[in-house]
Amino acid sequence: MRALSALLGGTVAASLLAVSAQMVLARSLTAADYGRFAALLAAASLVTPVASAGVNWFLVQAFGAEGEAARRWLRPLGRVLLMAGVAAALLFSVYALLGSSAEPWQRSWILLGGLAMLAGQAAAELASARLQIEERFSTLALWQCVTQAMRMGLLLVFVLSSSSAISLEAVILLYAATGCVVTVVGIWLMVPLWHGGGLRLRNRNVAAGAERMACISPSLRMTLAQAAPFALMTIFYVVYFQWAVVLLDWQLGGAAAGAYNAALLLIAAASMLPQVIYMKFLTPIIARWSVHDRPRFGALLHLGVIGMFCSGAAGCIVLVLGGPWIIPALFGPSLAEAVPILAILALGLPVRFVQASYSASFVTPREVACKVRYLGVAAACGVTANLLLVPLQGAEGAAWAALLSEVVLLALHVHGTHRTIEGVSILDTFSPATPRRALRLLMGGRHAG
Repeated sequence: MRALSALLGGTVAASLLAVSAQMVLARSLTAADYGRFAALLAAASLVTPVASAGVNWFLVQAFGAEGEAARRWLRPLGRVLLMAGVAAALLFSVYALLGSSAEPWQRSWILLGGLAMLAGQAAAELASARLQIEERFSTLALWQCVTQAMRMGLLLVFVLSSSSAISLEAVILLYAATGCVVTVVGIWLMVPLWHGGGLRLRNRNVAAGAERMACISPSLRMTLAQAAPFALMTIFYVVYFQWAVVLLDWQLGGAAAGAYNAALLLIAAASMLPQVIYMKFLTPIIARWSVHDRPRFGALLHLGVIGMFCSGAAGCIVLVLGGPWIIPALFGPSLAEAVPILAILALGLPVRFVQASYSASFVTPREVACKVRYLGVAAACGVTANLLLVPLQGAEGAAWAALLSEVVLLALHVHGTHRTIEGVSILDTFSPATPRRALRLLMGGRHAG
């Protein structure tokens, strides 16, 4: 519980810092420049999973299943990261030079600053993998705050010390400086992974035949095949969650992208609970239980679905009813268009929370490959609906498209859980006795009773 509290506190702090920085930017930049910068951040986030190549998630799964033997993957994964970094830089360059609505003279700033942001975000994700593997959750909580804290600190210093209006170029420079620092620190944190010294594993030899596996040196092709599902999973997740900001910048301009981004920030803040519980805290635990303790694995799914639905419904009510006051108070009257967008996006919170519980149960490479297909289908549905609805309904059409993709993704995960996850019955979740049995099992009992 202490580890979960630390992670939740770190995520809350990071989220508050991110929203606070966006509040300062929304009030300091013009609506169009704020939207262009929001699109830049979204584009960097879209390309970050390409740069990290899913290596962070693959390492957590591999060390959870193989223990010390998972070191065999590190050398080929280093080569994968090198190739992925080059590909990510090329992709972002295409966006910066051709896809942004910024003025031509601003695009060189977007290119150079965005590449620095991209490097920092990829380094932060990869370094997080080491901390998750070692289950150092308090340090992980602090690490996930570093980027946002630096951004907010530099931004406040600049705004308070400047006598003139803040410019888009200055904001890009501040965020780029943060990216460079985080890149250096992230590389330093990752050194023990690749050189073997100082890495502290809770379970050094948990897999059957681990000594035999440790002698098998994976080829580059095998490594790419194993890591690709994790990379695609993250890419498609970011696409279906953030692609609308980039599309709206291209479709309607920076002002519409800024309004949508303001609403999306609040949705992201509300979504931190499943993110902390499943993506930060439970990922290494689920990876172990899926192999070594299937009863607890199933109990965690059932209890998670119930808890996530209740939490998501509460968040939905707060944002729908409070949106007309929250948006102007945080971002100013210039982004009032974000209020109806927020109301639509908030309807998807219960769906998103429940989906997170099902998604966390897909842990093996084969199961992750299924999850990749689901995310791809949901992202495609969202982008297609966006292109159809935005010309008719403006930015609100993008919100309806995002809600559709949430529903599609949940439906696919429920269907996939029924077909793919062995030993887990979806219908058991709806039994009145399930919460009691699941709690008793998770609190220490070996049998559901």
